[in-house]
Amino acid sequence: MPTTIDRWEAIARLRCTVRDERREALAVCLQLESTLREELVRLESGLREWQAEARLALAGTVDLRRLQNARAGMAALNRQYQQIQAQLTAATGEVYAARQSLLTADREVKVLERLQEKQQTVEQAQQQRQETALLDEIAQA
Repeated sequence: MPTTIDRWEAIARLRCTVRDERREALAVCLQLESTLREELVRLESGLREWQAEARLALAGTVDLRRLQNARAGMAALNRQYQQIQAQLTAATGEVYAARQSLLTADREVKVLERLQEKQQTVEQAQQQRQETALLDEIAQA
C-alpha cells in the first residue's frame, strides 16, 4: 500500500512534469515571437530599399518602369508585413497565455510543496506524540 509520502511524491512529479511542459511551450512561443519580429525587421529593411528605389526613379527624368517596379515591390512587402504583423499579434497572445499557464502550474507546484510540508509536520507531531505516550507507559510500568 502506498504511503502518504509516496502519494505526495507521485503528485509532485506529475505537477513538476506539467510545469516543465508548460515551460517548454512558453519557450516555443517566445521563439516564434522572436522569429516573427526578426522577419518584420527584414521586411522593414526591404521596404526602405524599395522606397529608395522609388526616389531614384523620380530623380531627374522619371523612369516609369522603375517606379512601377518599386511600387509593386513595396505593395508586396506591405502585404507580407501586414500578414507577419497579424501573426505576431497572435503569437504575442499565445506568449501571454503560455506565461499565465506556466504561472498557474508553478503556483500549483508551490502549493503542493507547502501542503506536503504541512502533512510531514503533522505526521512528525503525531509520531512524536505516540513515542511520548509509549515512553510514558514504559516509565509508569
